[in-house]
Amino acid sequence: KVPGLKLPGIEKVAVIKVTGVLTFEEYSLLGSTISARDYIELIKQAKDDPTIKAVVLRVDSPGGDAAASEALYYAVKELAEEKTVVAYIEGLGASGAYEMILPSHYVMAGESSIVGAVGVYSTVITMKELMEKLGVKVYVYKSGKLKDLGSPYREPTEEDEKVLREIVEDMFETFKSRVLEHRGEVS
Repeated sequence: KVPGLKLPGIEKVAVIKVTGVLTFEEYSLLGSTISARDYIELIKQAKDDPTIKAVVLRVDSPGGDAAASEALYYAVKELAEEKTVVAYIEGLGASGAYEMILPSHYVMAGESSIVGAVGVYSTVITMKELMEKLGVKVYVYKSGKLKDLGSPYREPTEEDEKVLREIVEDMFETFKSRVLEHRGEVS
């Protein structure tokens, strides 16, 4: 880009490559990870640039955090209200990555691509027995029964499990309704 250079009549197509796990965290065990915030900023720049007429999202992602995927969904939805958006799944466009591209005008994928995996899951890891073997005790003081929901320092109660299942089901219903709105079917 040359500062101040404007070429009249030149229209551009922006290409944004979305790879890896979608998360707001900026860590990785094997190399660098781009945060969902970075992708959102690139999408916003493409939306705000009047010379960009269309955006191609090149996707190779297993999805990721529900919050990051949802934020990206809304960013793509806003973009698609103003510009043509084409999503191309190069390898993997699953779960939250699929949710992100739902508002795209066109979704394409290679024959060997894996697309979809409409669903939500939550993981709770407990270390209670390990901590006991190590002689470590954890004391938790909380303002309500569910304040430490998902704590690794204790086993989940029946009430914890019920609440976590309800959260997962609510998130799934939202995801499923978005698929139906934008793509017309859920499999």
